[in-house]
Amino acid sequence: MPWARSGGLAILLIITVVAWALLFRSHSIAPEATHTPAPSIQPPSSSPTEAAADSRPSSDTDEDLPVAVFVGASYATGAGATFPESRWTALLAEQQGWDEVNLAQGGTGYLASPVVDGAERLAYGDLVDQIIAAEPDVVVISGGRDDVGEPPFEIQQAATSLFGQLTQALPNAQIFVVNPWWDATEQPIGLAEVAGAVEAAASQTGVTYIDTGQPLSDPALLSENIVDPNDQGHLALAEAVAQAISG
Repeated sequence: MPWARSGGLAILLIITVVAWALLFRSHSIAPEATHTPAPSIQPPSSSPTEAAADSRPSSDTDEDLPVAVFVGASYATGAGATFPESRWTALLAEQQGWDEVNLAQGGTGYLASPVVDGAERLAYGDLVDQIIAAEPDVVVISGGRDDVGEPPFEIQQAATSLFGQLTQALPNAQIFVVNPWWDATEQPIGLAEVAGAVEAAASQTGVTYIDTGQPLSDPALLSENIVDPNDQGHLALAEAVAQAISG
């Protein structure tokens, strides 16, 4: 019948138009660009371990990793962190692919060497032999808070001696020196003096001085004693150092 034939042609025409429209649309829409975010430091998801705060992590693969020695005071020991894997040194080592060797002791500094429970804790300069014995590829020296109030010249002299011995004994190692950190309270004038002395020593000996600013200025990043960082505070410290190293 004529009307049936004309109706069939109309349907065929509609199908053809729709097909061409879909084909045109598929070629005109560009695929969405994908963006891979830069790797970031993640807090550990494991449960607390019984490892001592200053112990060296061990695994079957550690021998293949660059060795990083950390020297510092209470922040570097992990004070305020839930467990050792949460401290900023462990987080940074994990992110950088380093095997962490932690020689930090609370209350110490370039000059500070307190006596705790009848035992003297060594100032940074007295750790040189231990640092060298670890045969590190990287050395990260933080702290200086506990040196506030000491003569800046003596701090610079001690830091210069330390950095000089390390550069001579470890010519192929990367040596990073971090500015002294404070908490969320008002910084004492002496903190800037310590930072200036340490930076001058780093410049004099050719080691890398990194200024992270003060990552713990937010009280929410501190533990109940309002001095030591909590887990989020340690994460903030690790991120600040990682950014400074890569920057």
